[in-house]
Amino acid sequence: MKMNLLFRTWAGPVLFLAVLFLSSCAPKSLYVGAGGNDADTGKSERAAFKTLTKALEAASKLKKDCTIVVAGVLSVETEGGAGDSVFLADGTGEAVITISGKAGAEGDRRAVLSGAGASLPVLLIRNNAQIRLENIEVSGASDGNDGIVVTEGSTLTLGPGVKVSDHSGAGIVASNNAAMVMEGGEISGNQNRGVEIATTDSTFVLKGGKISNNKAPGQWGAGVHSYGAFTMEGGEISENLADKTGRGGGVCVDEESTFTLRGGKIVNNRSEGFSSRNGGVGNAGGGGVVVSGCANGTTFIMEGGEISGNSAERFGGGILFITNEAELGTFTMSGGTISGNTARGGGGVCNYGGRFTVTLSGGEISGNTPDDITDGWNW
Repeated sequence: MKMNLLFRTWAGPVLFLAVLFLSSCAPKSLYVGAGGNDADTGKSERAAFKTLTKALEAASKLKKDCTIVVAGVLSVETEGGAGDSVFLADGTGEAVITISGKAGAEGDRRAVLSGAGASLPVLLIRNNAQIRLENIEVSGASDGNDGIVVTEGSTLTLGPGVKVSDHSGAGIVASNNAAMVMEGGEISGNQNRGVEIATTDSTFVLKGGKISNNKAPGQWGAGVHSYGAFTMEGGEISENLADKTGRGGGVCVDEESTFTLRGGKIVNNRSEGFSSRNGGVGNAGGGGVVVSGCANGTTFIMEGGEISGNSAERFGGGILFITNEAELGTFTMSGGTISGNTARGGGGVCNYGGRFTVTLSGGEISGNTPDDITDGWNW
């Protein structure tokens, strides 16, 4: 009887520990490489999957946070490229899946998701997927396609070591209740904007990293173009170019959107758009930021940060506010610096037409050329 009692006393804890041990054996990392095999387990580099599709499918079944470790270049040749994108992250649920290369990896070990050879977006994140990227490059979308598309309630977080570059479309597009957070990395060298927040229900929080050297030929917002809620707490938006008739070299805040600037730098961006009063775009400009009003109002709240060294061929070297007669917009500045910007008129801030409601309670606007603030029509 004593032995039976002893067994009954320990059976519960032993069973509990066994279950705990088995659950802890579930992989926290899966591996992918072009030389892998989808028939393998993906639980080690030696047993790596061949396709990211297989790894994402396996990671989603775990129903918990997981890291997919990528080695080398994955492309349409390794993935197959059938469907709406080269790589697809679809419906991961509440679990966050991190897609990462190894920190410091070089040469053919550097993790790359490539769009070369495919007339498709490189990575599509949809259906409430939760994806984080680290130490990986996403590049090479052609024929006007975007690098990464985030949609249908999904969230994308960019961590350290990420590079989203060299796409003929935008670097990243967020739409349909999508959320994007940038903690680090680089979005650069894209030919049709760095980041596009395409719908009013989508959000972008910039905490760190750099958005630079992107273009917007004849369009608005080369670095960031936002119809949604854009909050900048850190990081840098620099060296972006809106050319031809474009506006907003660094940032364009459009329609009913809100831009809150708390930290970071918007520096050395350019808007080269220019035409005469009768040339169709007499108000092109906004080297650093252009804020376009709408019937329901557009809002720019500046609590900190720096807007400097930007230039516009026409108006608003630092910031251009532009509305039509029936449109509304507000600018509230309580902190930060607007300095060293240049333009034909309103080197620092140009309230084109004087229709924006401007409230200045703090911060500094100084050293802009030819003037710090203009309020009214400029020709």
